[in-house]
Amino acid sequence: MKNIVILLMPLFLITACKSFKHKEESRKISFEIHQGTEFLITAFNLAVEEEISDEYKPCETAYTKRIAEHFEPFKKHPFIKYIYDEVYSGTDFASVGLLITDFETMTLNPNIETDLIKSKIYSDDIEKFKKLALSFYKESKFKSFFNQNKAYYNTATAHIQKQVEKDSLFNQIKDYYQDSRAGLEFKAFVELTNNNESQAVDFYDNYNPNVRAITLGNFCELSTKSTPQNEILDLNSYQTILCHEISHLYTTSVFLDKYIGNINDFKPLFDKKISEAQLKDQVDHYIIFPLQGIFMKKLYNNMEMDDIFRNKVKDVRRDIYLHLSKYDPKGTMSFEKYYKECIELIRDSAKEKNISNMVLSK
Repeated sequence: MKNIVILLMPLFLITACKSFKHKEESRKISFEIHQGTEFLITAFNLAVEEEISDEYKPCETAYTKRIAEHFEPFKKHPFIKYIYDEVYSGTDFASVGLLITDFETMTLNPNIETDLIKSKIYSDDIEKFKKLALSFYKESKFKSFFNQNKAYYNTATAHIQKQVEKDSLFNQIKDYYQDSRAGLEFKAFVELTNNNESQAVDFYDNYNPNVRAITLGNFCELSTKSTPQNEILDLNSYQTILCHEISHLYTTSVFLDKYIGNINDFKPLFDKKISEAQLKDQVDHYIIFPLQGIFMKKLYNNMEMDDIFRNKVKDVRRDIYLHLSKYDPKGTMSFEKYYKECIELIRDSAKEKNISNMVLSK
């Protein structure tokens, strides 16, 4: 009997370690259907469904059919008309759902700047927005609808959650950047009826630099051409997005401000009308996009972006991609040094562009 116990103990330890590893990974990257984002994107879709083209309409799934059936009687509600009259883009508007702290009163997070909220709902009258939203929430019985679909929400996200845990995706990216910070977290708020775009939500968790949050779209080429991956999310559809967005936890949060220097140095590369914040973001993305290609090659053996950067991109992003391709996380040179050198490559490119512009203007 003792021999059996001895033989079983290593197996138990291995299983326990795997289980702990998966739980640890799941705390770092998670997928969630949030009542607030689902509430507002549903209202937005009802408001504009007759106006938007098929490529941006929600992918046709069993879930969207349930939405159509449940909310048909409420299409004429004043909140839907308000959205139609006032709102011109869906994704920013829907992310406001993350700010709702109490759905029974439609209270918004008081720690978030009022101007930010106004810019996302395209209105100076926040109280009107809240009043109409609360009325629609209660009259349409959205809470009941959301609760009735919770089992599906769990099913829709469980598969991709298991995939990222199996791949240890978060830890692989963290190891690449040689980052030892504790408490890093990536949250994807899946919007099952958003066939438009995924977007970072910088204000989430009161601008905590250790937390990266995004609203994650559910994409299909046309609403009438949905796939099984639109019913149950699959990592294959989101590899590039996740590699890109998780990378911001390192490049943007740690290195950008440290090495950007004089922001005016980079202006020749970009539209003169963009703000300094937008310009900084553009500089960071000049490095993020090549990194996205490197991760697709490194983690998933996907060579598509490798070909694009090596053979089709003609600006400094090609130089950055080739430079970062030399980086070895286990080598003697740190990623931080590579990032700093990439910033200098962009700065040099801007200088060359500026000289070229001056020559042409003569």
